[in-house]
Amino acid sequence: MFRIVARIVLATTPALALVACGPSREEELEKQLAEAKASAEQEASARKQAEREASAARLKANDAELARFYQGDGGAAGEPEAETPADTAPPPEGTQADGRPVADEMPAPR
Repeated sequence: MFRIVARIVLATTPALALVACGPSREEELEKQLAEAKASAEQEASARKQAEREASAARLKANDAELARFYQGDGGAAGEPEAETPADTAPPPEGTQADGRPVADEMPAPR
């Protein structure tokens, strides 16, 4: 009888040891998971904040550029004028706006 009890004890000892260690390992993993989630949330929050700040900075720069443009300060020194009076003159009689002759004056195709 003693041999049977000894065998049962020897067979169940490793299983009992694993059961005893199981919850602490599980708790440790849960703790690590919670820390990882908190870290990920902080990183996501920081990223969103940085994106908002960058967007606000771009908007502010765009507004400043538009204000400068509409005040007349926006043009570069070497930039040509939008249109000169010569550009707005009507085309000569018998030509199109791009300088080609009107269709009825063009030679017939061969």
